[in-house]
Amino acid sequence: MTHYHFKVTKKWLSRLREITARHAAQGTYTVLKHAAIASGAKSANSVEEALLARLATRRSWRRLDDRTFSFKLRSVEVAITVDHPFNATRFFLDITAAEIRVACARAQGDEMEQLQQAGRDELRRLFARDGIPWSEVS
Repeated sequence: MTHYHFKVTKKWLSRLREITARHAAQGTYTVLKHAAIASGAKSANSVEEALLARLATRRSWRRLDDRTFSFKLRSVEVAITVDHPFNATRFFLDITAAEIRVACARAQGDEMEQLQQAGRDELRRLFARDGIPWSEVS
């Protein structure tokens, strides 16, 4: 049996976390976009309802009340509250940020901010690819 040994470097770990951040953005975008399309929603309210219902059924997410959701992985948990009035861009950003904070919980300070930026950049790219307007949110 052959055993492979490799050294986990800070650079390698940082790159792995960046891939995780981009993957969180892609997963969020894909699942929720398909939920909105599948709902056949004709109005903004029905799109909002379809997205909130889909988030409540995603693995590791649970609905705490009408507009508050919790994401838990291992022992790390993050809660988000969905804005009213609903802002789809903010919704996608909040979900992606929560998933990155939980998945990359050991990242600190500047590294966490870089991971959050990688997630935002990936979402922006996906919105542009599909011709969906990106509204900058604070």
